Order: sequence, then structure tokens, then C-alpha cells
Amino acid sequence: FDDIICCTGSGGTPTDGPGDFSAVLPVLPFFPVLLRFWEADDEFPAQLQFLWDRNSMRYLTYETSFYTHRAILDRLLEADM
Repeated sequence: FDDIICCTGSGGTPTDGPGDFSAVLPVLPFFPVLLRFWEADDEFPAQLQFLWDRNSMRYLTYETSFYTHRAILDRLLEADM
């Protein structure tokens, strides 16, 4: 998964953190998003979290954050193929 984040041109930087994989993705030069991924196991399904800064609405509208989130997901899906 870390190869997908770092090699798709997203500029993601793997980080230590909870989950099986975490990365900081630069949405804007001054505005990163933290991505966390947990693989599925016997008890829980796979989970993907996007963590935005609490002040994100100062920089992005709600609609822009939705489309940004969707663009990141599309890039991940393209890289997985």
C-alpha cells in the first residue's frame, strides 16, 4: 500500500502511526491530509480514514473537501489496477 501512495505522483510521505499504514498527503502546499489504513482481519473489515485539520474549513469549502477526498480515492483506485 505504501508503494501505491508514494509512487502515484501524490507526493505522499509514509508516517508512523496507528493502523497498518499511515501517510501524509499534501493537498495544498500548506495543507496536508493524514491517511490511515487498516487491513481486514478475522474480526474487522478493512478501514481507510482521512483525517483533516480541524481548521480545514478555513482553507477549503465543504464541497471542495469532498471533491478532494474523492480525487485521492480515485488516484488510489487507479494505482491499484
